[in-house]
Amino acid sequence: MGCTSEIWMWFSNEKHARRAARVAEGMIRLMYAPGDLPWVKEAEKYPTLSGQYLACHEEADAYDINPRYTALEWLRQEGALLHIERCQDVCRLTGIESSGDLVPQLFFACALRYPRVSFTALYRHEMTVSGALQLIRAVYDGSVMHFQEKNGLWPMDEDNWDTEFVYDYVVEDGQFVKK
Repeated sequence: MGCTSEIWMWFSNEKHARRAARVAEGMIRLMYAPGDLPWVKEAEKYPTLSGQYLACHEEADAYDINPRYTALEWLRQEGALLHIERCQDVCRLTGIESSGDLVPQLFFACALRYPRVSFTALYRHEMTVSGALQLIRAVYDGSVMHFQEKNGLWPMDEDNWDTEFVYDYVVEDGQFVKK
């Protein structure tokens, strides 16, 4: 069964998108790093992927992998937009509260690393054979992360979020918790 996954993050300016691209690159590198590296073992002491990345971001950013056939090959920052196409190697059906999945944890890591930088993000995962869709939207206003999630079958109105419940998260003790 095939699937496609994409992440979009919109920022107010190019500088913020460039910083988020570095966070995304580092988190993807961390996901590929073998567990026997000392800094990976140290990072595993943290319960969330965002916490692991923030604890060892210098090592993760410097970890050298061949981007070919990984989400790194499809990561693009153009102006104020960060876009990761074909990222199903590191993304799948996920949950907003998933501590180990890239999608929510990337949004949390960007907000924790740059707490005053607001953004809007969208994740789209489609199982291409069945037409099952998962959409996650995050809006970070500089203090609260607002999440919405839609699940269903294609075709569905992917632009209408009016009826979807909003889950709010705030930072407490250096991590996001549900409000």
